[in-house]
Amino acid sequence: MAVDTRSPAREGRSSTARGPVRGGPRARRGREKPRSTLLASASLAGAFLAAAFGLGALLDGLSWWAVVSLVVLIVLGAAALTRARARVAALAPIVSAVVFVVVTTLFFAPGSAILGIIPTPDTIAVWRALADAAQTSISEQTVPATANVAIVFAASVGIGALAWVGDVVAITLRRPLFVAVPLLVILAIPPVVAPGRFDIASFVATSAAFLALLVVVRGTRQPGVAVGIGAVAVVGSLLTPLVLPAVQPSVAFGPGLSTGINPVLNLGDDLRRTTDRTVLEYSTESGSAQYLRLVTLERFTGDEWAPTPTRVDTGNTLDDFGAIPGLESEVPLEPETTAIDVARLSSPWLPLPYPALSVSGVEGEWFFEPRGLSASGVGETATGLDYTVSSVRVTPTPEQLLAAVPGTDDVDDYLELPDDLPEVIGETARTVAGDDGAYTSAIRLQEFFRSGDFDYSETAPVDNGYDGTGMEVIATFLEARSGYCVHFSSAMAVMARELGIPARVVVGFLPGSTGEEPGIFEVSTHDLHAWPELYFDGIGWVQFEPTPGRGALETYADVSIEGVPEATPPAEAEPDEPDDAPDPDVDPDDGTDPETDQDPDSALPETGSTESAQTPQGGLAWVGVAALILGLALAPALIRFGQRAAFVRRARDGRSDAVEAWREVVRDATDTGVALVDTATPRENARLIEEALLSAEPALSRVLARVERHAFAGATAAAAAGAGAEGDAPGDVAAVRSALLTSAGAGGALRATVLPRSLLRAFDRGRTTRS
Repeated sequence: MAVDTRSPAREGRSSTARGPVRGGPRARRGREKPRSTLLASASLAGAFLAAAFGLGALLDGLSWWAVVSLVVLIVLGAAALTRARARVAALAPIVSAVVFVVVTTLFFAPGSAILGIIPTPDTIAVWRALADAAQTSISEQTVPATANVAIVFAASVGIGALAWVGDVVAITLRRPLFVAVPLLVILAIPPVVAPGRFDIASFVATSAAFLALLVVVRGTRQPGVAVGIGAVAVVGSLLTPLVLPAVQPSVAFGPGLSTGINPVLNLGDDLRRTTDRTVLEYSTESGSAQYLRLVTLERFTGDEWAPTPTRVDTGNTLDDFGAIPGLESEVPLEPETTAIDVARLSSPWLPLPYPALSVSGVEGEWFFEPRGLSASGVGETATGLDYTVSSVRVTPTPEQLLAAVPGTDDVDDYLELPDDLPEVIGETARTVAGDDGAYTSAIRLQEFFRSGDFDYSETAPVDNGYDGTGMEVIATFLEARSGYCVHFSSAMAVMARELGIPARVVVGFLPGSTGEEPGIFEVSTHDLHAWPELYFDGIGWVQFEPTPGRGALETYADVSIEGVPEATPPAEAEPDEPDDAPDPDVDPDDGTDPETDQDPDSALPETGSTESAQTPQGGLAWVGVAALILGLALAPALIRFGQRAAFVRRARDGRSDAVEAWREVVRDATDTGVALVDTATPRENARLIEEALLSAEPALSRVLARVERHAFAGATAAAAAGAGAEGDAPGDVAAVRSALLTSAGAGGALRATVLPRSLLRAFDRGRTTRS
């Protein structure tokens, strides 16, 4: 039965169709009471503030939440006040968006804006820098992280934008159920990043505010379904932390230590962190504390110390490290067994005592490097490992060291220095060490730094512009006499090489401190350290500690022990301090913040190396968050796709009728924005659909004919009558949908696919069949 396009209904519509349209939902929306709208805005604000509060599981303090809350309240408040004026109510999304931009500019980049509120290209640059800094800070900080300006910016912009979207969806479009998507995006972040840390009160408060929103907003046609979906969302959010595997608080160092590029890269930034987190715990059979090394740095290029690139030998498994480099049998050895439990250390190197003989209990592909006896993993990280190390403590006597020579041809590469080494380094080394032998020279170099003329400072090198490990940095450090472990170890190793003593730098951890349990030592982020090792024939690599106030001296390096050489250098040992050398006790007001090592005007943390990407674990966490967000965003489209697929499957199997085909057409029409009427007949709604099409679609007439036969003749007669009808139901429904999407344009088709409105509007089976 064809649709009569020349009927009066086509020209002016019948009273039957006209009445419901005028009294339908769209007409009622314009007459919504202001009180109801304000209650909806209040419920929406409460939901987003409660959801944002849950991020406190990841961030220290509450000052960040105060800023985020203020942004959300201003954005939603601007929309609510605009709607309160009937003549400008339609402008609410635009007004709130403008206010959002103004507030973001005023709070985070006023210096770059006109009058502090009108953004300029410089403002955009500041926002981009803040976003980059936030990404770096998130990837490198521990949990709970310090909410610096960059992180507060990211949270305010992200949650503020989601709140704006929620306002448009819930109040402007009157689709409050879809607000669950942005709320779940916020609620899902803590359980995914750190399942062991979540705020159940935040989940409950968000759920209560969301359900209140569903009740307050008029036009929600399926309150039972809405409340059911809301309940499922709440229960799912609460169960997520239970389903996901629990993790410990993360400890992520800078890109060098995290990626294995160069462990001294950004080591200063790691030491300057104000938050101290436990990295690992260990116990020893002897009960004594010990240094734990990660990797050795053998190459000194003049610009930096770095590990020697080596190819992994898969034959070097950790069950037997082989011979200890340079060690002869007569040197005293003390066997030791160390049990190490790593919490969450983003490092491709295993923390090990030196020299290690074997490691047991390690899972994954780990192999040792024979020259430095460090262990690295192929695509592995030390996080969560619990293993046991068999090692020895090498304790040469002072007499053995006095008799030893610096090294042989096997370690000549540990003497390499650039030709343009600053003269001050060699002159200082020779003046301090004298010519009484390698061991005596090493002791004098160590005590030169520990004697009190040098200060330990993690900020002075940054403030005075000589942070790093290059030869120019070392030269400046010798004049400024203030720095941290990297400067002391680098300077002593380079000076030792200048004296003909093979030397290298080791990066690892100090012995740590005793924990709450007897015999357990705790190593924290503040124990990250660097120290030099010097090589002596017959003894091997010998550890020294030139950094004042840090670590402990071995008996052979402690000048208070009998037999250790006097540390008193020749009279001319200490070079005069230049008049223009910076005073290490003075903290110059150069505009930097010593706590964050950043310019207060920009409030941006140092991004460091271009390779400061997220740690592997952090990357996986954010990939999970992104996947969850994408899944939530696509959930409506997937549900609608499942409905269409189910209809086609049932139609092909002969298990669907004309009513179900018509229901699919109604859903497709609703998705593309056609204003159908619940109380209208299929023929009346078919006319509304036809009016929305750019051209006539014969398939619509065939679907209509089938459903009318079903209504008047019954299912059996309709099936018999429709058996010979032109086309098939799934094909006709698909043709109508294609015509509707084409007529809706690109934007309308995208909205129909991603946000199908039919999920919020169901037509009763009986109503679709009334005449």
